[in-house]
Parts: sequence; C-alpha cells; structure tokens
Amino acid sequence: MSDKKKQAAASPTLVYQADSVHSATVNDIRDKVMRLCGNHMNKYVCVKMSDGRCYEGVIMHVDRSFVYLQCTMRDPRLFNNPYSAVLPLMLFDLLVIAPR
Repeated sequence: MSDKKKQAAASPTLVYQADSVHSATVNDIRDKVMRLCGNHMNKYVCVKMSDGRCYEGVIMHVDRSFVYLQCTMRDPRLFNNPYSAVLPLMLFDLLVIAPR
C-alpha cells in the first residue's frame, strides 16, 4: 500500500469543524446561561424553548449541557411521576427564563 493510501486510511475525513470565533461564542453563551440558572437555583421559573414549548418549575440543578427543572405539569418527555418530575432541558435550546 502506498504512503498516501496509508495516510488517507489512518486519518478520517472531516465533515465539519466550527471556527474558533464560533466556538468562543458558544462557550461564552453556555457560561452565561449556566451562571444565570445558578443564580435562580431553587426558584420557580418559566422556561421557553426554541421549539416554542414552555415549562414551569423549579431549577434543581445545572451543568454544562442541561438545566434540570422540577416540573409540575403533564408532558410526555417527563421522567417518573408526571405531576412532579425532573425534566432535563438542553442549555442551547433555551430562549427565555423568566421568574414566576
């Protein structure tokens, strides 16, 4: 096998790579949303998602990917008891967080 074929087989084809400005912006937004959610921990809020769905509940936890909302409404995506369940919501799908 030629050196070019060996090198091509060893390195996978890149489909997408975000530029450094985009990556920095994404990290800044994530840090800002995490901080805001942390400041509203254990508080009752209304959250609007990018798909238009709205959820009301108490922010129980936040990490680098999700905010965990203790909900009191029926939704097929809720885990456990549908009247008191923790719903993990992706940080990048959040449009609005408003205190209630």
